Amino acid sequence: MSIRQNRLAAEQAFVEAMELYRQRTAQSQHQAIQKWQESLHLWREVGDRHQEAQSLTWIGFVYSNLGNRQQ
Repeated sequence: MSIRQNRLAAEQAFVEAMELYRQRTAQSQHQAIQKWQESLHLWREVGDRHQEAQSLTWIGFVYSNLGNRQQ
């Protein structure tokens, strides 16, 4: 994929993660983490450190809310 395609895919995965997060079920929270991890990988590929940090922040926040502070 090109950088542009990766950026679009990362943005889409991040938006999907936020939508899942807003559902507020344990299952949707875990699905959101998976989407943020997907976006994280893509942000790293395009070199967008700010968005990479945003994805990591949300992953950590949701893990913490789920009681998994070690993650």
